[in-house]
Amino acid sequence: MKKNKQRIVGIVATLAVCAGIAVIGMTMGKEKAAVIMDSQGEEIAKLTYQEKEMLYSCKDGYESYIDLVCKEVVNLLEKQENCTEAEAQKKIVEEELQITTFFDKASFQILKETYEKSPIANQKNYAAGISDVQGHLKASYSFHEGEEERNNLLISTYAGSTIKPLTAYAPGIEEKKISWSTMYEDSPYTQYTDEDGNLSDWPINTKPYTNEMVTVEEALKESNNAVAVKALKDFGVEKACEYLEEKFRISVEAEKKIIQEEGEEKILGNLALGYLKGGVTIPQMISAYTAFANGGIVYPCRTVQQIQMEGDRYYEKEADGISAFSEETAFIMNRLLKHVVEDGGTGKDAQVKGLDICGKTGTSTKFLNNWFIGITPQYVCAVWYEADENSYMRNETVPIFRSIMEEMPNDLNKRFPEATHVEKRNYCKKTGLLATEYCEEQAEGYYHEDSIPIQCNCSD
Repeated sequence: MKKNKQRIVGIVATLAVCAGIAVIGMTMGKEKAAVIMDSQGEEIAKLTYQEKEMLYSCKDGYESYIDLVCKEVVNLLEKQENCTEAEAQKKIVEEELQITTFFDKASFQILKETYEKSPIANQKNYAAGISDVQGHLKASYSFHEGEEERNNLLISTYAGSTIKPLTAYAPGIEEKKISWSTMYEDSPYTQYTDEDGNLSDWPINTKPYTNEMVTVEEALKESNNAVAVKALKDFGVEKACEYLEEKFRISVEAEKKIIQEEGEEKILGNLALGYLKGGVTIPQMISAYTAFANGGIVYPCRTVQQIQMEGDRYYEKEADGISAFSEETAFIMNRLLKHVVEDGGTGKDAQVKGLDICGKTGTSTKFLNNWFIGITPQYVCAVWYEADENSYMRNETVPIFRSIMEEMPNDLNKRFPEATHVEKRNYCKKTGLLATEYCEEQAEGYYHEDSIPIQCNCSD
């Protein structure tokens, strides 16, 4: 759809991208129809069935959310009724289901208006989604400039550095391979011969290599690519694949095949730097980051709250989170991600006065994919856009996130869950070990109580 285009009652609108589901005008006649409602019980879309297709009508701008609802409801009926996709679509309309969602109109307006006023409003593709910390999607917004329709919430793309907490850092801390102050050398992991026959460093960092030792905390804060690769290598590439697949429901079939055929070195960059062959979607990343907001529990990103059939309850959303990490690991990662949005971090512009914010930036080659995924004690918000090729514009997602959070209703009394068996200790910035009175440069870190570093030997 074109920017500022208004939907007109009775006019056939553009096709949606969801499983053959199309968008139609608002004039329905007396034909059978299912109804989609927002969290307040107000109608936001109607579904009809024509020429063996399920069609929907909705207000302009709601399409990205309604696509997700339709996909979710169809999948639900396929499982519960043991039927095909086509049969599920037909049944939804013929049974005139009433579908209540988590959609919040005010949140949608905040997403839409923030993007349209932002520096990236002239880009061809951008999108955002915001949920509560249980993955209930409150709103989404997607814009695509072009002839074909495209819902950016359903498009798989590169995650960039937003993948690092899911593959390199949180699993490593959970398995006690690394800690807050584990140190790695800020140097290339390897070198390769480029097209001109010259040796080039890999991976490329946003800053020149210092060849000095840096902590995990510093590396995550500055989004150091080489340290992420080294930490992932120490943890184990195959194990990281298991985490993505089993905990976060992110496909790594291509990567597992490459491991079998060519070895894990071939996919270090895929997993450490966010270049999965199958890509990721915005709902997948929102879901994954719920783990860092509520004690290590991952909740799927969902739109459907309840479904009624003939006035009776057919389906109601139940808690279906799975444990990805211990509450100790989740809390440590939460505090690490808080440092990302503090001074010196790549997400420093995300700060909102009074709010406890954590998050991670991500970009892909030539800044084509740009991400910020932020969490508060109430929300998980993913902001994404695709820059024009060779534009090399800086990642503008962080200030967009901040603008969204400034407008959302925030309860400043809410807090992230604490963890009982985590200790805050001072460590030596020179060695990463537990600080003593002899350590001149010290900083605070959080550690599993059974994996606190040994004491520093600065006095020796």
